[in-house]
Amino acid sequence: CQFGASPLGVGAGQSVSTSLAIQTSPNTPLGSYPLLVTGTDGSVTDQLAITLNVADFNVTVSPLSARVVTGGSTNLSLVVGALGAWSDLVTVSCQMTPAVAGGCSAAQGSFVPGTYTVPFFASNTPAGDYSVTFSGTANGVTHSAPAVVIHVGGATASVFPSSATISVGSSANFTVTLNSQNGFSDQFAFDCPGLPSGLTCTFSPTSGNLPAGGTLTSTLNVAVTSKAGAVMPPELSPRSRPRWPYPIAILACLVLIFSLWRGMKFQGTGCHVYVASAFAGLILVVIATLVACGGGPSGGGLSSGGQPPSPPPQPPPQSITVTISVQATSSSLTPSVGNIIITVP
Repeated sequence: CQFGASPLGVGAGQSVSTSLAIQTSPNTPLGSYPLLVTGTDGSVTDQLAITLNVADFNVTVSPLSARVVTGGSTNLSLVVGALGAWSDLVTVSCQMTPAVAGGCSAAQGSFVPGTYTVPFFASNTPAGDYSVTFSGTANGVTHSAPAVVIHVGGATASVFPSSATISVGSSANFTVTLNSQNGFSDQFAFDCPGLPSGLTCTFSPTSGNLPAGGTLTSTLNVAVTSKAGAVMPPELSPRSRPRWPYPIAILACLVLIFSLWRGMKFQGTGCHVYVASAFAGLILVVIATLVACGGGPSGGGLSSGGQPPSPPPQPPPQSITVTISVQATSSSLTPSVGNIIITVP
């Protein structure tokens, strides 16, 4: 043991203090040790009995190996153990190799002795194996737990070919492939979410197990039953003529008959006869003009041969392009498969 200052001068009616450092060796057994501190000026002696508790802590993490899918998380058990009468706070940190964002950062902090559940996040962690070491520091002493190996698994997905031209009533086949990464295995189902109208998707098989380190393949058949999403031009009818001339012609004839009748009734009055005759002639001109313009109740005129005119030719059909999204889903992972571009001529 070592005092901060010795001897100490003490004035009458006063007190002084100093530090006492007790150094233990790495081999000092844990336990309680009674100590007796003695102070004397040569004539007066006083003693103080103290107890030195030699304690320590340790840090352990379990399990030593864990699996998690990329984008997921898993929980680890962290134990800050008290050896002897240890009760102080322990500051825990972790180091991940290779280093990635997230990981074990949420497991760091200060802990009293006890057992804690700490998460490991693989949100942006590529598939692979990662070594995680937890360390605890207190009172200038650092202890580390055995390294934990985190196996991050995943799957890659693709579809081939990525485009095709399919006529209405026809179909084409595509190959969907899943590849396991770092021992990942799960049951997957295939689907075409949000499929446009006029198209059908059929997978063979519709689902399957992706083995660890292996490949799962499905054949996708895309059939076109109609032009999906197409806006077809309306059918053109023969050229229409206005329907108003014939009712007006009939009305004009009635007015003509009435005018002639009035003229004959008042034929003794020459002015009325001339006016009626002039008005009748005007009506005849109007009727002749309307009839010459054509038209009829059916809305279509007749050609010189007595047949309705031929409708104008339809515009050539236009091709359309639609996008199909392909998806593979499991209980823990939905990898991005990709899109297929379908052109319908």
